[in-house]
Order: sequence, then C-alpha cells, then structure tokens
Amino acid sequence: MATSGIINATDLKLYFGGTLLAECKQAALTVNMDEMAATTKDSAGWYEFLPGMRSWEVTADAWYRNDQATYEAHDFCSLIAARTSVAVTFRTSTSGDVYYTGTAYPTNWSINAGTEENTSYNISLKGTGSITQASYEP
Repeated sequence: MATSGIINATDLKLYFGGTLLAECKQAALTVNMDEMAATTKDSAGWYEFLPGMRSWEVTADAWYRNDQATYEAHDFCSLIAARTSVAVTFRTSTSGDVYYTGTAYPTNWSINAGTEENTSYNISLKGTGSITQASYEP
C-alpha cells in the first residue's frame, strides 16, 4: 500500500543499475522543460511561450569509502572515463509508491576532503531520453 502523508526523505533512495547508492546523504531529481518564445505584438505586453525540449538530471552527495560492495565514488569515475550510461531509479521500498527511472550519463564527479572532515563526493548525471514514472511493486 502506498505511503500516506508526507514521505520521509530518508526513505527515498537512489539506485544505479538496481544497486543502492552507498552512504548517500542527499539526492535530487530535477525535470526541466525549455521554453520557446511565442510573444507577439498581440500579447498585450505579456510574455507567451510554447513548451520545448524536456530534460532531467540527478545529483547526489555521499560519504567516500573504499570498502563498499555497492555503487561507490570509484564507479562514477570509471563511468565518466568510459562514457558509459547507467540505469537510474529514484524510489522508496514501499509497494504502490510512485518512482522514477531512466538512463543517464554521469557528467560530474568530485571528491571533497576538508581538513579533519569526513570525506564525501558529489555526482551529477544527465538523463538521456525520457524519465518514466510508475508505481513501485517489489
């Protein structure tokens, strides 16, 4: 049964190729639509536009570790080097909850190593093709 009320962000997780992103602290999915100008002299001083191309992207921050058996920082460096895409899924583990899935290319990867701080990394992936919305059925 789908989650009722506001979903706790801790329950919404990011998966790559069906594997949970290890030690993820924050993840975001953004879907965009470009605007095509349609303003004319008849627009009465108001901008008008038509819908254009759509795109989507995923960003995440995670703790950097060397001993994970799941997706980890090193995997994203390898994907970028090989120009390889990966299946992305953003979902809870509750049956009936809406989830999002698609294929994306990693476009940015960085390691953050401040003095006397836990090491973390950031990733950005750009979707290729559409993103699909469905209900999760385990």
